[in-house]
Amino acid sequence: GVIPLAGVAATIFILEKMNISGWNMERLKRINNMFDNCCGMLSIDITDIKFPKLKSLGAMFYRCNKLNEITGHESLNTSNIVNMYSMFSGCKSLEKLNLSKWNMDNVETIDFFLSDCENLKTIGDTSNWKLEKVEDVQYMFANCKKLTQLNLSNTRLKNISTFSYMFERCKSLTDITYLGTMEQWSHMTYDGYWG
Repeated sequence: GVIPLAGVAATIFILEKMNISGWNMERLKRINNMFDNCCGMLSIDITDIKFPKLKSLGAMFYRCNKLNEITGHESLNTSNIVNMYSMFSGCKSLEKLNLSKWNMDNVETIDFFLSDCENLKTIGDTSNWKLEKVEDVQYMFANCKKLTQLNLSNTRLKNISTFSYMFERCKSLTDITYLGTMEQWSHMTYDGYWG
């Protein structure tokens, strides 16, 4: 059968470093909340982990508020992932991510994705993100106070039902590239207050 790995390290407060590089997770379909609330974790190495059947990374690093380094995240194969709800939400110490190579073509759920990443300054070049299947982007970047630039030039948010607070409290976000419709942009900016 399918082995769930949800919450495997959740609520381990004393864990500071973890290395799961090379883990073979071929039988897993979801690892929701895998490191949820690992409040003491400073770094993790996820280099070369393999999860070909995985559909959900929901809340994977949720509330890891001291986490400041995720080695190997840039090369994760995300092509089959459907759920990224709250994946990095509450990672207050993260300053940079490189999500440039992430394939977001099948993602449907991405609300609260980077919410409350208060010190996050960059997520790399996201111009390849299409996000055509996504239905809800509420609070996606909320409270990313230090994020300055975002390239959504190939993003086509055509199935969105909720834009609310997408950019709430993104006070430094002054450079956004978005080529969607004016109607979509008005929802993103009106419903997603800056300030």
